[in-house]
Amino acid sequence: MHGYYSYDAEQLAVKGRIRTVCMESSEAVFRTMAREMADEIIANNKSGKKTVFILPVGPVGQYPFFVE
Repeated sequence: MHGYYSYDAEQLAVKGRIRTVCMESSEAVFRTMAREMADEIIANNKSGKKTVFILPVGPVGQYPFFVE
């Protein structure tokens, strides 16, 4: 078993291999995901580039915010 399975939030933020952000709620996570997706599309459109995402099929709470 990997040691990181037993890390608490503070340890994961320091010892994790990828950037980890703790948010107050699922809604905050979904809104952030939606905003980052929209920002990427806007930036790519300005540069004349296509945007390609691999999108999850669950959880899907970000999609209503993305459409908004």
